[in-house]
Amino acid sequence: MKEKFDIDNVLAIIGEGIGGCEVFTWAAEYPDYMEHIVSLNNMSKLSGRNYVFFKSIEAILESNDALYSDVYDSSLSQLVVVINRLLFLNYLSRDQLANASREEVDAMLEDFVEAGLFRDIFDLKYLTKCLLE
Repeated sequence: MKEKFDIDNVLAIIGEGIGGCEVFTWAAEYPDYMEHIVSLNNMSKLSGRNYVFFKSIEAILESNDALYSDVYDSSLSQLVVVINRLLFLNYLSRDQLANASREEVDAMLEDFVEAGLFRDIFDLKYLTKCLLE
């Protein structure tokens, strides 16, 4: 920020979701450069269930060697779809899923996955790493 905008210190860094995890990372890496952090709608403290959930996503990510290649592979796009299907489990409450028909769940799942196609696989990798650490 100093180099690009000539800013030495900021009052607050605000982030939501993955950005909320980035806020924690910035605060840990550069604690002297901000007065406050505001992290919204993230899962910074994982329950045992969510810990296992994100450990599973981590394993799925690490199962694809293309993640560590310098060349983007189409299998990474398929990986985004698989992970978005899993992330959908945290999108609705258990009661909402239990009370919805299969057709309703299919429609919501399809919409969620389609909207998630704009997610970058490396953002998902970062989010998973941030939540687990």
